[in-house]
Amino acid sequence: MKSAFPGYFSNSTENLSQLWASGLIILDTNVLLNLYRYSDSTKTELLGIIKKLSDRIWIPNQVAKEFLSNRLTVIGEQSELYKSHLASLQEFKRPLESQKKHPFISEKLFNECDNIFEKLRLELEAGKNIHDDRINSDDIKDDLSAILEGKVGNGYNKETLEKIIMDGELRYGEKIPPGFKDIKKGGDSKLLNDRLLKYGDYIIWLQILEHSKNDKRSVIFVTGDVKEDWWLTFNGKTIAPHPLLVEEFSETVGLPFHMYPVDIFLERAGLHLKKKTSEDSLKEVREVQKHEGNAILDIAFGHAWPNEFGHAWPNEIDHAILQEVLDSDSMMASRADFYENYMAYAGNDDLETSKFNWKDPTGKITLQKEKSHKEKTLRKTIINLTAEKDELDAIHSSLINMSGGHRHLLPGGDSTPRIEKIRMLEKRVGEITKRIMRLRQELQDFRDGINESEL
Repeated sequence: MKSAFPGYFSNSTENLSQLWASGLIILDTNVLLNLYRYSDSTKTELLGIIKKLSDRIWIPNQVAKEFLSNRLTVIGEQSELYKSHLASLQEFKRPLESQKKHPFISEKLFNECDNIFEKLRLELEAGKNIHDDRINSDDIKDDLSAILEGKVGNGYNKETLEKIIMDGELRYGEKIPPGFKDIKKGGDSKLLNDRLLKYGDYIIWLQILEHSKNDKRSVIFVTGDVKEDWWLTFNGKTIAPHPLLVEEFSETVGLPFHMYPVDIFLERAGLHLKKKTSEDSLKEVREVQKHEGNAILDIAFGHAWPNEFGHAWPNEIDHAILQEVLDSDSMMASRADFYENYMAYAGNDDLETSKFNWKDPTGKITLQKEKSHKEKTLRKTIINLTAEKDELDAIHSSLINMSGGHRHLLPGGDSTPRIEKIRMLEKRVGEITKRIMRLRQELQDFRDGINESEL
């Protein structure tokens, strides 16, 4: 059965050993572009691993083309991100500056805060300048160019590309991976380059198959893309490489094929090279993937990639977790497809089909609107509360200053202690501050997907 349906069985230990010993290591476009999103230490660590494995690295022509076409956009995005952080830093600092003469906070402590803010500002400015400089003098592009010299595949002529568009349309209509999730890219444009946008992943896949077949090499494909047209997904969680990809590679090339997300690849490559991978780098890679919309769900991979980093199969899946998922709403479109896939992987015929709860696919659109509305509401509430707090801070500071800097005196020359009014102001400011902090945390949790009840 395994030889007939290789996509539904994990790679053997022997296959994985062979893959790491001599298989081609092919990098997706997002792996290269994300180098601009990492800190220097993480970028250096990943580039170092790529260099050490450079004799086995290869990239499709489409990957090189997408990287060179999109790198300036990513550089610009990172520069804007630095600008946003600088603005946030200034916004956070402003209320403190209005209270510099507060009698209960020493001038020394205020100065220390100023020094910290200045260090943060300088570091952010330096990071922004580095990214801006890459527009004209790009160290990442130069490093990759040196590593990948002679390791980039050939492109296609116009006639071949037109045929790929026709074939791709048929594949996408049948939901044959990869790339069918990109079907709306390019719109209705008649230009060839625009019509090809939706078929980028399919072109990458074709070039992988062609090169591997000609070279007679097994393949490790590293990607930051976790959409269901590359992977088998389970209620939004990434479980294993898509079975149809494994089968197509086996039929075309006749050799093993495996895929890794970047963090797992870093970890596994470290073991292969007998070099421990930095935990900070792994955390950063996961964060970047999460915030780029390519979330690697730790729970899923915790069960899907055990010590040998194989697929997730019956003896490796926690059935209690899967049953819990079955008891919840599923975003998958077809009950039959999901049940068939689950039985193929888990081999558990005792699960009741009545446990499957299904949403109309359009529910996903409604959910996105609800999520967008909630985020806007949270942000608006935070802005309004911050404005109210700033106003109260100003009144409080004015009262303190007009009373000669003494908290127990009120303005107007009246030396009678009337501390209650100031206390009420301070209490209200404290309440608002706590509420703002709670809302900011709720917003952050919401954005990170921590609040699962909203997913």
